[in-house]
Amino acid sequence: MGYMKSKITIILFIVLPVIAVIMTFITGQLEDFPATYLTTVLATSLAGALGGIMLATSITSEMNKNVYDLFLIRPVKRRNIIIAKFVAVYLCTIAAVWLSILTGIIIDAVRQVTVPQFFADQLHDSFITVFFALAITCSFGALFGVVMKSVAGSALLSLYVGNQTSSILTLVIPLISQMLELQLGITFPFDPLILSIIIGTIASVVILLLTLVIFNKKQF
Repeated sequence: MGYMKSKITIILFIVLPVIAVIMTFITGQLEDFPATYLTTVLATSLAGALGGIMLATSITSEMNKNVYDLFLIRPVKRRNIIIAKFVAVYLCTIAAVWLSILTGIIIDAVRQVTVPQFFADQLHDSFITVFFALAITCSFGALFGVVMKSVAGSALLSLYVGNQTSSILTLVIPLISQMLELQLGITFPFDPLILSIIIGTIASVVILLLTLVIFNKKQF
C-alpha cells in the first residue's frame, strides 16, 4: 500500500492517461492513426523507467538510512523484503500502463478510429511483451538499489540499463524480424513474440535471483 500512495505512483496513474489524451491531439491530423498505438509505446517506456527508478531509489535510500537493521532483527527473511518491493512496484506499474492503454482505446472508440491490421498486430504483441519489459526494468531497479550506495547512481543506472534492455526486448527483436522478412525475404527462425517472452522471463528471473544473493550477503 505504501507504493500505491507514493508520489511517483500517483504521477504514473495521472500522467499516463493524460498522455493518451495528448496523443489524441498529436494524431488528430492523421486520419485513422490510432492513439492507442503511441500510447502503448510511450506508456510502457515511461512507466518502466519510473518503476525501476522508484524501486532502486527506495532500496538504496533505506539501506543508507539503516532501515533494514530493524527488519533483520525480526524473523523476516531477507529475500521477502526484496520480493515484496519488486512485486509491489511491478503491479503498480502494470496497472498504470493498462490504465493508460485503456484510456487510449476509449479515445479511439469515441473518435471512431478503426485500428489498421498492422497496428493491431503490433498492439497485440505489445500487450503481451509489456509484462516482461516492465519486469526487466523493475528487476534492474532492485539490483542497482541493492548494489549502489548512491541514490542518484542507482536511479541513473536503473534508468539507462533497464530501459535499454527492455527496448531490446520490445523493439529490436521484432524490428530485426521485420527487416529480415521485408528486405531479405528471410523468415525469422523463431516467433519474435515467443522469443521476447522467453528472453524477458529468463532475464528478469536471473537478475532478481542475483539481487537476492547479493542482498543476502550484505552486512547490516
